Amino acid sequence: MIRITAASCLVLFACAGRAQPKSGEEGGGVVAGSGSASAPSANPTINDRYHTPEGRELSVTIFEQPERASYQKPDEVVANCGIKPGDVVADVAAGTGYMVTRLSAAVGPTGKLYEEDIQNEFLDLVRDKVAKNKLTNVEVILGDERNAKLPTRCCDLVIVLDSYHHFEWPGEMLASISNALKPKGRLIIIDFYKRPNDFFTKFKIDYQKHMRLDYDGVLKELDHFGWKHVETKNFLPYQFFAVFVRKS
Repeated sequence: MIRITAASCLVLFACAGRAQPKSGEEGGGVVAGSGSASAPSANPTINDRYHTPEGRELSVTIFEQPERASYQKPDEVVANCGIKPGDVVADVAAGTGYMVTRLSAAVGPTGKLYEEDIQNEFLDLVRDKVAKNKLTNVEVILGDERNAKLPTRCCDLVIVLDSYHHFEWPGEMLASISNALKPKGRLIIIDFYKRPNDFFTKFKIDYQKHMRLDYDGVLKELDHFGWKHVETKNFLPYQFFAVFVRKS
């Protein structure tokens, strides 16, 4: 993130002639950010706290808190991703690189990991982790709000951890992710359900405002932008783990 991730944490084929949704529309699970240059942000204030040093400092505390492992279950997340040695994986909206050492180990010395975010201050912390742990298979990428800026057709898997709700232009981000995936590549979105939990309570996060969509809304939005839902795994207490491939 970031665009950020509570963690750190994707138009695909927005067809010409397809009616574009209104900004903030949730009933059908489809929102703004569909690729038009004039499209409004789907959630204009979601990333405001990352624009100040104080906000970024708070975010680092949230991303790196030791208690995060109890609900994030990072080892189980990696195991359920189905990563093989030699794979190329992108951690989009990676924030401070919460998963970088585990994902680097999963792809192995013959694989590659891209750690992408839109906040260079967060990426500096990723770079520190890469140097400290001598990770030779990691490349850090500074993206922007509409484009992850990954190489074309590079990835077997793109992971978005705790960050999809921070995508202000989800359609354009999904298009850039689609462009980065190999023909049989997968997208995994792990994000919070739009409901109360102890994490939101601890950090005084208003989940009704913070989470633009709930699980069903995310599935509908991804379908709208050209993605097929493959499966959802239920092993996380606060979050869903949803797997997608492109429809074509």
